[in-house]
Amino acid sequence: MISTTIVAKFVNLVLAQYTDNPIIAVLVSWPPHPLGIHRIRASNPLLRKPFIEISYRDGGHTQHAFGKQGFLRFWQETELLLQRLTDIDLAKEFSLDEMEDKAAFTAELENCLEESILESEAIFQGGMYQLFLDQYGANCKDLPPAVSARMAAAKQRLETA
Repeated sequence: MISTTIVAKFVNLVLAQYTDNPIIAVLVSWPPHPLGIHRIRASNPLLRKPFIEISYRDGGHTQHAFGKQGFLRFWQETELLLQRLTDIDLAKEFSLDEMEDKAAFTAELENCLEESILESEAIFQGGMYQLFLDQYGANCKDLPPAVSARMAAAKQRLETA
């Protein structure tokens, strides 16, 4: 069995570093969903627990409820992380002020991304091509050209193996 600390790189590593956020904790899964997530809808109803509904690209759905305390802050973090890292369509059914420490949070996220890319390079160099590809998942966006090239090379090596 593969340790989640080993497999949690790039998107999974970045998200794993924020699993004190219960919404992110729900999204970090191994292995990643093969087709990826299409949409996440967040709702904060007045008389019920807040929840997210995840729609997968294969048509499946899951729903997860959370406690009211801290939900809005957790959604702010989740929204910033997913907007930066993925092509997942995000919808929220409530209004939300801008995150107070958005600049600091974004800088921390960018540093984490750089570290994760370097760590995923070691996986590629070690010949673990499927594991390397799994680090990025089906929803990754805005990858550096070098990473995209390594992904293509990893796919080709897996096809010829």
